[in-house]
Amino acid sequence: MIKSDLSKIAPKLLAASALSLMLTACSAFEPDYVECPDISVSDKADRAYIEGITLGQIALARFNGASSRCVVTDTGYDMEMELGLLLKRDISVSSLSEEVPVDITFAFVDKDGNVVSRHVHSSNVFFPDYLDKSRPLLGIRAEIPAGTRVVMGLGKAVE
Repeated sequence: MIKSDLSKIAPKLLAASALSLMLTACSAFEPDYVECPDISVSDKADRAYIEGITLGQIALARFNGASSRCVVTDTGYDMEMELGLLLKRDISVSSLSEEVPVDITFAFVDKDGNVVSRHVHSSNVFFPDYLDKSRPLLGIRAEIPAGTRVVMGLGKAVE
């Protein structure tokens, strides 16, 4: 009786063990992260006034810290960035929640100072009810062309 039960569950145990081994093995394969090329913030685009979507409130946005890591590719780097923002609003008229659209432009600049390409990251962030400050953290991915540095700023760049 026990041998019969064991033969019924053995394939299931074997499959579960194999799946567990595969998931554990996959998690050990992290890409080789390297330091990203130079990333800076444009002094002309480090702050922006943005109109909210829900209430139309004006929010002052500014950068509030960032961390990045890159993986080398055939054409440059794949960048992962966590970017903190600080947003402030006046709640004297209304303190209900507000949705704010945020655009961040990444310009990829060559050694001669020419913009090679751009990447715009757009997100909507929120002010919770009754708070005049919001500190959203954005996860951003971008491809950095080889031989360039990154200059980022709030808003969409004008061509």
